[in-house]
Parts: sequence; structure tokens; C-alpha cells
Amino acid sequence: MTAFEPLISVIIPIYNVEKYLNVCLDSILNQTYKKIEIILVDDGSTDSSLSICHEYKKADERIKIISKSNGGLSSARNAGLDVALGDYISFLDSDDWLEFNTYSLLVDIISKTRHDIIAYNFRKIDDNYIVSEINSYSDCLLQSSSGKDIAKKILTDELGSQACFALYARKLWNDIRFPLGRFYEDIPTTYKVYWKADKVLFINDVLYNYRINLGSISHRSNPIKCYHLYLGFLDHYLFALEYCAEIKEKILAETASFGISTIFHYYTDAQGVLAPYVDEVKTFLRNNKAGIAYSNMAKSRCFALRVFYFSEALFTFLCRILMMIGLQSKLGLEVK
Repeated sequence: MTAFEPLISVIIPIYNVEKYLNVCLDSILNQTYKKIEIILVDDGSTDSSLSICHEYKKADERIKIISKSNGGLSSARNAGLDVALGDYISFLDSDDWLEFNTYSLLVDIISKTRHDIIAYNFRKIDDNYIVSEINSYSDCLLQSSSGKDIAKKILTDELGSQACFALYARKLWNDIRFPLGRFYEDIPTTYKVYWKADKVLFINDVLYNYRINLGSISHRSNPIKCYHLYLGFLDHYLFALEYCAEIKEKILAETASFGISTIFHYYTDAQGVLAPYVDEVKTFLRNNKAGIAYSNMAKSRCFALRVFYFSEALFTFLCRILMMIGLQSKLGLEVK
């Protein structure tokens, strides 16, 4: 019998990570499973990241390098997807790293079960290599599931949308790409991939090491982030309306939560950045007032939304008072 040895395409977007890149690349080059292509997408780095990539390429012919102008994480991942030849796809952020047995373990499972997606666990680690959190999936997930069932859990935010914590059959990505110019690009993307999958398996093996890099884009404050979260869950809501209406109420509450957060920041600490989008968000909230299930919302956002519906003028006044007296900062409600 011929051994099952699929080609795995590992896509690594790279931008100014010279401090961390060696650890990331070593974790891939030293995988015990060897049939992999390593796609390094340099997204316009201004440090020595690209030079490091070329040094590694001299030592390992499995490496492909794409050098492009800066376009963001989605653009870099999409560039990798466009050239990937593998039977399976894996994403790895360039300041993170994998356990050396990751792909051997996953291929062994797929050889026996032929799952389209295997999702694995992760640990969070700081720059001093101190573990701050180890994720664990609930028992109900540790069995074969349909992709649509898992997609619904992602749509309702019961499961995270992170693309990096799974190995995917290549066919699932044939007509799916990450949206350009968006923070939280996984939110409007990965549920679509799971929706297409026949069989999905979650395992509790901790294979991904997620570095808490305070200098990364995801950890830097940016006022547009709240709006992009709103857009991500708006995508979820519009998808649910068409394909799984039974969960639309819960998703609408989530979308409204980030919508009212966007309006709050417009009236407090991010007016200039959010001005082009606030009317759009207000219109959505007004149009969907009757469908809001407040029980599915955090108390603070539930209160804010009720005040907004009662009187937009009062909401505006309270937002500005919170900022003026410093209470916004004391309550931790600044732009994240």
C-alpha cells in the first residue's frame, strides 16, 4: 500500500520580524514530516527579514520566497494561497512557531480519517517564554463534526475565527481569500472555509505557540479596529440571514454590540477616523432595532444601545461627558 504523504503548503506572511523569524522558520524546517513547501511572503519589510529568508532558502530548497510591497496580512496570505501547490494548507504567523511533530501528527490522523480540517490547540507565550494561557477545547468538540456545524459556532462566536490553528484541505480555499485592508481578517473568512468542509476534527494537542508580541499590529491600538469588528460580524449576520436563519438573532446582537461601540468611539476618542462610517452603522442599528435580543449582549453595551435608541442626542451627550471627565479612561473604554 502506498504511504499517505500529502504535500503541505505552509504560508508565512512576514513583516519586520527579524527578532522572531529564526524561531519561526526553524520550527518549520525541523518538522519531522518533511513533505512541505514553505511559502515566505515578505510584505515590504524594512528590516533584515527578507535577508534572513534568503539565507534560509540557501539551506533548504523547499522554501519559496515572495517579495512584495506592503499590503497587509490579508494581501500576504492571499499571495501565498495563489501559488500554493499543496494538498493541504497551513498558516503560521512569523512571530509564532509550531511544535516539531505538528505535521507528522496531523498527517497520521488524516491518513486514517480523511478529515478536511484538523483544528489543534495553542498556548500563549510572552517574550520571556512564560506561558500565560493554554487553550483547551470542550469534550463535545473532540469528535468528528460536520463543517457546517462548526461554522455555525464560529458565526455565533462560540469558537474563534483564527485561521492559524488548523490544517485545511487545499480545495476548501479554491474560491476563498482574505479581505484586503481589514483588521480581524479571519472573522469574515474562516467560517466560509468550515462551511465547505465535510468533516472537521478538533484535537487538544497543543501544537501552536502564539507569541504575545506587544509590537505587533494586533496589539497596537487603532480606532478603526472597532469598525472592522463590526464589519466582520456584519458579514456573519448577512450570511446567517441567507443560510442559517436559526442563529441570526444571536449574531445580530453581536453585530449591534460592535456597532454601538463604533458610534461610542466616534463621539469620544476617534471622531476623525470613524466619521466616514458612522452614518452607515447608525442606519444599520436603526433598521434592526426590533430584532435586537438584549439578553445576548454584554450589560454595558446593552445599556449603551438602549440609550442610543431612546435618544441619540442623549447618547451623544453622555459619551462626551464620559470623555471630558476622564471616566472613559478609568473604565478602560479607550480605543483598543
